[in-house]
Amino acid sequence: MSGVHSAGNGVVNGNGRVHSPTPADPEADKTKQTSSQRTTSTTPASPLLSLPGSLLRLVIVDVPLTALFLLLVTSVLIRHSYHAYVIPYVDAYRRSQPHKFTGFYSDFDHDMTYYNRQCDKSDITTRDAADLYIDPDTVTEERAASTMMRHGAVVVPSVLKPSTATELRTYLESRHRIQSTLPWHEKFFEEEDRLALGLGAGDHPIVTEALRQVGTNPTVRTTLEGILGSDPAIVEISTMTSMVGAGDQEIHTDSDYFGSSLLYARNFLHSYTMFISLQNTTARMGATTLCPGTHHCANADMEDVCLSNGAFEASSNGLTGPADDDGDGGGVMLQGDAMMFNQNVWHRGAANRDPHNPDTNRVMFILTFVTRNKGIAPLESDYRYQGLGTYYYQRWNTWGHTYQDLADADTVMRQPVAALRSLGIWKPRDRRWGITWMEHMARELANAEHFYDRDELKVFCNYLDGLGVPKFLQGEYGRVKKKRLRNWQPFLEEMMDNGVRMLVLMNMFAVGIYFIVRGIAGLVVASSSSTSSNPPKKHWGGIIGSIISALVPILGALFVFAFAIGLILPKQSESFVEPITKYRISTELEAKLEDFFYNPRGYLVTIALAVAALNVGRIVLTSARSLPGKGKVSTAALLPSFVGRFLLSHGLMVVLALGAAMHYGRTNFAKRATSKDIFTRPFAPVHESAVEHDGPTTFPERTDVLIGTRLDAEWLASFNDMFDYHPGNMRFNELVSSFAGLPSSIGIDAPRTILDLVVKRTEGVIPRFLHQSHADGYWTVMSKGDVLATIKVTLEMERDDLKKALGKTIKSILADSRFGTLRDTAMTRTFTQIFAKKWEDIVFGADDADSSKNSPTSSVRLNPPRQIKRPIFRQRRLAVALPESGILVAPVLTSRSRSNNLSTEAFKIGDKVLAYVEERWEEARIELVRDANRCVIRTLSNFIYNNHDSSMLREFEAFAEGDRVEAHWAGNNKWFDAIISKVHPLGTYDVSFDDGSGDKGFKMQRRKLRPTTSKSVSLYFDPLTLPTYEVGDAVLAIFSGNGRLFPAEIAHVHKNGTYDVAYKDGSGDEDFSIDSAQIVPI
Repeated sequence: MSGVHSAGNGVVNGNGRVHSPTPADPEADKTKQTSSQRTTSTTPASPLLSLPGSLLRLVIVDVPLTALFLLLVTSVLIRHSYHAYVIPYVDAYRRSQPHKFTGFYSDFDHDMTYYNRQCDKSDITTRDAADLYIDPDTVTEERAASTMMRHGAVVVPSVLKPSTATELRTYLESRHRIQSTLPWHEKFFEEEDRLALGLGAGDHPIVTEALRQVGTNPTVRTTLEGILGSDPAIVEISTMTSMVGAGDQEIHTDSDYFGSSLLYARNFLHSYTMFISLQNTTARMGATTLCPGTHHCANADMEDVCLSNGAFEASSNGLTGPADDDGDGGGVMLQGDAMMFNQNVWHRGAANRDPHNPDTNRVMFILTFVTRNKGIAPLESDYRYQGLGTYYYQRWNTWGHTYQDLADADTVMRQPVAALRSLGIWKPRDRRWGITWMEHMARELANAEHFYDRDELKVFCNYLDGLGVPKFLQGEYGRVKKKRLRNWQPFLEEMMDNGVRMLVLMNMFAVGIYFIVRGIAGLVVASSSSTSSNPPKKHWGGIIGSIISALVPILGALFVFAFAIGLILPKQSESFVEPITKYRISTELEAKLEDFFYNPRGYLVTIALAVAALNVGRIVLTSARSLPGKGKVSTAALLPSFVGRFLLSHGLMVVLALGAAMHYGRTNFAKRATSKDIFTRPFAPVHESAVEHDGPTTFPERTDVLIGTRLDAEWLASFNDMFDYHPGNMRFNELVSSFAGLPSSIGIDAPRTILDLVVKRTEGVIPRFLHQSHADGYWTVMSKGDVLATIKVTLEMERDDLKKALGKTIKSILADSRFGTLRDTAMTRTFTQIFAKKWEDIVFGADDADSSKNSPTSSVRLNPPRQIKRPIFRQRRLAVALPESGILVAPVLTSRSRSNNLSTEAFKIGDKVLAYVEERWEEARIELVRDANRCVIRTLSNFIYNNHDSSMLREFEAFAEGDRVEAHWAGNNKWFDAIISKVHPLGTYDVSFDDGSGDKGFKMQRRKLRPTTSKSVSLYFDPLTLPTYEVGDAVLAIFSGNGRLFPAEIAHVHKNGTYDVAYKDGSGDEDFSIDSAQIVPI
């Protein structure tokens, strides 16, 4: 057996012999010793010993660098999202300047679904608060929608429990006491006596509970879904407080008519605000004053009309008006009850001056709902967004929710989940999108509305100054005087650009400083190696490697600082390159260089070059090891560690940013922006000359029956029935309902009988049937055949529920083929409409006996054509002053006897007439008939004229295309014969003068046009209609000093039939006899 065995210092071989070792070699021993030392020196340190250093490096170096880069990436994402998604919304929502005379936007000229309706007191639908009450025991979606569509407001009882209302009120009052310390984005409206604050579900448990009770109330749900459709969006959660002593607000609307859902139902979302009373609120404590029915009105101001004609404070106790002096009776909005109103209805906050509640603030909990936008899809064509002129008191981080979320407010409406939804980033899978804050911001930003108007920009800049935000970050708009600030969009864009540049600069400096520290540390290591006790000549390779590994980071740091200096210099000089090179290059190249270095790409490229420099250093260091006397210093092994950590942290942030950008690009908000759906108009653009109307164009009157063609979409909800609440349509529908119940055996021709009844003079005007052109929204006078066919179909739908349902479906199909997303396809333009017409014939039967139904272009009018007669207004005017009214008497007709030109019907109170006032003819209504020759009139502009002579009145007739008129030529202030060539839905007229010239733009009023012939008016006088007055009655009384009418109150009634009155200014007059007609009732 062979083997090797140890034997002392010798070796025993397989033969058993012992051999002594070779004599020792000193150099070999030294080499082995050095090798052993080197091996020992390169042994890794214990993990426990390196852990504190790694943690220290993580906290001091890696985390700050990563945080800085995260801020940069976030700012880049914000700027990218703004330009990629917000700006398209801004461009789509931006409107042109409104018409000079009408106040409407020309962008919407062909988008109208109603008409520019001017209202008076006859349009106030009720003066009894009980008519608005929604009974929880009998409520249905149809009944709730009907009440809202007719009056513009409803009252819903028991929305909150009394205990909840009390606790919520206590919490809100505590917020009022600390209002000065609240964040700026929580206070929306602040005056001496009124305060509005935004609320969030996470503010306090009682706020969450109140939201939950609203979201689970069955009456509220039924009412909302009947009016707005399923799961409406929430656009306001706030509180409004009227302090004790607060005065009356001006009566107003919360949504401007020129940008509202009434006139443009397919452009704007329908919005409704709910005021929930947190205490018993009396009329004198500031309950909301309502003017029901005025949500259909386009008047610029209705304060006098409403306050003088029955506007009242909302209540839920069945009574209307203020209590008596003892506090008994009167309307009260009970604690926990709610009043919800259309934002177009005229209203105000009344004064809080109740002597029986002298220390009670009026506190309301407010929510506002809008129809949820269904978006654009093959089966949807909902292009709507929030109305212009509408404001909402809602925090930026609480948008995006719907009514369904209220029931789970404690989970889905808390932060930060609520903020993600508000920004359109994320929502739970089982929830729907509401209106995101991004959409809301884009709408207001585009049109400089509310928070984004110039005055608010000044406030915001002052707020940034208070926070210490540097002026350079605010850009040009932060440096100039506040009065020179223009608008928000360039301010925000420059501020975002400056923020990105600042963060790029901070990242460059931070990385550069880190490189310097690493370089200095390397130099220290190299210096300690060169001064060691070992012979220098034996270690030059290691020393050179250490020096190179130290110098490379320093060079990289200088490289980074050079780019940072390049970012600073352009702000101090005209050229980017000139301060460095002293030479000019092409302007185009300078612009490209500046764009590059002002962009985060410059930072990323700089870091990439620096890392590349580090790797070059590693290569040089590796080469240095082959030098004589090379040392195996491992400082180069540290370089990959830094590079790896740096690439890991920055690369991870970049990957996360790309993921976030991709996710946001797939959100509903972003997809609508990139698909350009938001630029799609609800109606295909048409040129006026390309549309052939079925009859002469005209402007509707409240007594006309309107046949609309531009609604009929499921997502319009209750607005599909909007025309059913037009006064003329309501009268027509009542007649149809009456005749629908009659048996056919009685032999009455129902359609013709209904027609005869409809066209009888009503309110002084002959009603007409008007049809809306689906192409451009113009109203045309229908032919008699078309009217009879329409009445026949309406009767059949009233008699048969199945036919009613089929009729609505056919109208919906027809509307979708005209206005839907596929409206431009050949199939939709042609075959779908033929299909709908065929089904209409099948359901309702084709009436071949009436050829006019098959000839829709027939222009036969229901009222007889006017004959061209000699103008009656060209007589010499006789100026005769009426002391009571101060107006001029129009000329007495001399060209024909008055008896031949006298209306066959006597006019009564409420009838509409043309009245000659202030040397012009204006629309007016008869307020009171004094006797057979005198009356009180109120013009459309709400001026009252007392004791107006009947000879100054004429029958009112609506103008239509083809009518002969006299038109006022502004060039020489004279009147000339002309013919109306077109009537626009806004109430403007195109005319052609007899000399062949044409003029456009007679805006809004008829005062620039007058008929060439008209009949005089006889008055129907009934002595029983003469008013009597009692103490306290509000009246208009003539002041003896100047003979003009002023608001007053009856102070005393004398036995001889005379009155003492007290004027609003505190003065008084005596002995006003009613026979002298010096008092006008209100």
